[in-house]
Amino acid sequence: MKNSMPLLSGWILLGCAATALAQAPGAVYPPAANLLPEGTPPVPIEIVQKASAYTEARDAHVESWNPLQRSMLIRTRFADVPGIHSLTAPMGARRQQTFLREPAREAHWQPVFGRYFVYMSDAGGNEQYQLYRHSADGRNTLLTDGTSRNMYSVMAQNGHGVAWASTHRNGADLDLWIEDLEHPETARLLAEWKGGGLQPQDWSSDGKTIAVLNYVSVNAASLSLVDVATGKVTALTNALDAGKAFSWEQARFAPDGKSLFALSDRASEFHQLWRIPLDGGQPVCLTPDTTQEIDSYAIAPGGKTIAYSVNQEGISHLHKLDVATGQQIPVPALPIGVVSNLTFHPQSGELAFSFSTPTQPNDVYTLPQGAAAFVRWTESETGGLDLRDEPEARLIHWDAQDRVRLSGFLFMPPARFTGKRPVIIDIHGGPEGQARPEYLDDYHQYHYFLREMGVALIYPNVRGSVGFGRTFNQLDNGIHREDSVTDIGALLDWIKTQPDLDASRVLVAGMSYGGYMTLSVATQYNDRIAASIDTVGLSNIITFLERTAEYRRQLRRTEYGDERDPALREALGKIAPANLAANLTKPMFILAGKKDPRVPYSESQQMAEAARKNQAPVWFLGMADEGHVFQKKPNIDYGFYLKILFVEKYLLATPQ
Repeated sequence: MKNSMPLLSGWILLGCAATALAQAPGAVYPPAANLLPEGTPPVPIEIVQKASAYTEARDAHVESWNPLQRSMLIRTRFADVPGIHSLTAPMGARRQQTFLREPAREAHWQPVFGRYFVYMSDAGGNEQYQLYRHSADGRNTLLTDGTSRNMYSVMAQNGHGVAWASTHRNGADLDLWIEDLEHPETARLLAEWKGGGLQPQDWSSDGKTIAVLNYVSVNAASLSLVDVATGKVTALTNALDAGKAFSWEQARFAPDGKSLFALSDRASEFHQLWRIPLDGGQPVCLTPDTTQEIDSYAIAPGGKTIAYSVNQEGISHLHKLDVATGQQIPVPALPIGVVSNLTFHPQSGELAFSFSTPTQPNDVYTLPQGAAAFVRWTESETGGLDLRDEPEARLIHWDAQDRVRLSGFLFMPPARFTGKRPVIIDIHGGPEGQARPEYLDDYHQYHYFLREMGVALIYPNVRGSVGFGRTFNQLDNGIHREDSVTDIGALLDWIKTQPDLDASRVLVAGMSYGGYMTLSVATQYNDRIAASIDTVGLSNIITFLERTAEYRRQLRRTEYGDERDPALREALGKIAPANLAANLTKPMFILAGKKDPRVPYSESQQMAEAARKNQAPVWFLGMADEGHVFQKKPNIDYGFYLKILFVEKYLLATPQ
């Protein structure tokens, strides 16, 4: 490179030191001290320059309406971590509110008065979240104890109280706590809970009752009511469901306080919208004709209208319902994408939501009362990239070995790439997750692989994924865990039948449970893939359950099985990727956060060690200041540069 001008225009965040490095032939981009690479190559400055635009995509998510104005809080990133910003008009300036070294999330304006908002934040990804009150003068007041895990905050509708779940009592169980927002010293334990599944849902309009959810698993969750004065807990849905296990979620009080709205699969394979009378009457399904999953909803002021999103094989469809008549209210059509964060303005009834497509990051839109078109409030940057030449996401289907019908999304590179294309299979986490047609960013920056490398991307929904019904979601439970791995084997068979895909060049990748799936595929289908990339994956379900955070252990046993049972322990040991590493010869790249409370760092370390014993090429990148979900842009970017080098070396090269 002859001068620094191209560097400054395309990669301004690297600063003067990096500019000086770029002037030297063969210069490399050194990892920061908090990064712990093992067996990775140096990153050439040329790679950083070429990839710079792909690291600069932002997104925006609606958080909360201001109760007194047509303005809102959104979550986006201006610097290295996401934070809370205010927005006072459509396409207006985003004014930063939180200036933290750690991400801020789940911000809610104080109801009625709007004098401040409450948000939560952790330190270094440890997920020991604390609640803070952010006032108009910019001060942040700690509302919780500063050490325990605090989540799922809901505010009293009179604007004074807040309720949340906290591990303060013993570090394991999430109990119900409340306090006066103006006086943090009033914090008190309202009701003890067992098992780590407590999630406060809503506070009644008269301030006397809090609705709470007891989450056991994705297929078993119940609702209860807690008396704010006494802490007395009254079971609600367990009594109505006669002891049967159903899934209830997203409970909201009706404005008149006489009933509770919620989503449930009690009468269908899919979650439908229900109203539960609080006088002892039977629940009423408000959407009996819906034959797909309803994944979110919001209640308009007065309770006469409800907006909800239907998830049809991953694609969102927005609806509005007249509660009194049961009739649909027409709404404008959306392109193929994903809706989230539905919320009505408490006064005007204007509906806000976040929306993303494969080529558009999440942005904020609204639908004013009576309007025939959506109003766009944000336009998030894509690093200057024009993505309009990318083909649309393609919904694909294939059959598993036992004939279970499976689906996913295929993204092909632009038409300028010809011939059979190499493939990256990216498996979602959870396992209660779902691949959906959203922006291809996350922290994989996968548009680079499409546009610069001509790699096709497949995002599969194997058995166990949500959104496809209760039965499908349970097909991988317990001893059936391996059936989901064979689903990827069937996908590899499908790739062989596609004239535009190269079955000899396939890389498998995934995060968290998707990382476990990646490691399982890498060790069981070693001869059918070229390489793998695992991010914070489980390498042995037994050691994972023994070492994961105490507040999560029982919840995860419900999904994976109880490792204390001798027969199940033996079965889990036989399928553990770390125990199958002798099968592995193909290259593997592992990324992990040292402060991860969900999947301990040791899970990644033991997999790397086992693979190296078999002489498999292993790249490893530890991050000292990250947890389960990487949040800091410099860390994410360095991992991305290494992924580019890894894909270049082990996927794009002609197979031997």
